[in-house]
Amino acid sequence: MELDPNVFRGKTIFLPCDNPEWSNFTKYFVQKFDRFGLEKLISTSFTVVSKTHKATCQPTLSEKNNPQFDENTTTAYGKIFPIKQLT
Repeated sequence: MELDPNVFRGKTIFLPCDNPEWSNFTKYFVQKFDRFGLEKLISTSFTVVSKTHKATCQPTLSEKNNPQFDENTTTAYGKIFPIKQLT
């Protein structure tokens, strides 16, 4: 079976994951964004408060140093990591 090299061209990829900054799936698609000809990549995380088990949110150092960072928002709404094709 031969794979179509343009299968992702012009497409939007949505990746729900535990944490977009640590996800190997996100990393893979970011590294191959131009090669695949993606239109958009949206990688999201779950919200800590939505889980039935007790989980913790461990923000990255770059998040903590960002003046717009709000830990309450991250734990209540999760994270989103969008990348869009520049035209």
